[in-house]
Amino acid sequence: MEVTDLALATVAALGPYLTNVGETAAKKIGEDLYNWLKSRFEKEEKKDSQTALEQLKLKPESEARRAVLVETITDYAKMEPEDFRTELTERIQQITSTKTELGTLVGQVISGKVAVVNTMYGNINM
Repeated sequence: MEVTDLALATVAALGPYLTNVGETAAKKIGEDLYNWLKSRFEKEEKKDSQTALEQLKLKPESEARRAVLVETITDYAKMEPEDFRTELTERIQQITSTKTELGTLVGQVISGKVAVVNTMYGNINM
């Protein structure tokens, strides 16, 4: 999986949790992913990454803030030990295998079927 696709899927998965929209399962998946990213960035003392994640949490509807987090995750995955990318890939693959609308959305982001991720939160039927 390409690093940028992985980052886009990650930000898409965070949507229901950050915006409090969507089904309970999607919110829980997003919350787990958010907490994992947050702890990973804190552990590695990545202040810029922490800031990007926190800024998106404050204003999750912001396209610019989502783009910054995508770029941050992409850069982090390219520069950090392989275990970050491996674990993030496993988490995203687990999300795509779930039987939720979120799993479908994240799968479509990875396969390139969705061109605009920034407005896709909540109940998405495709």
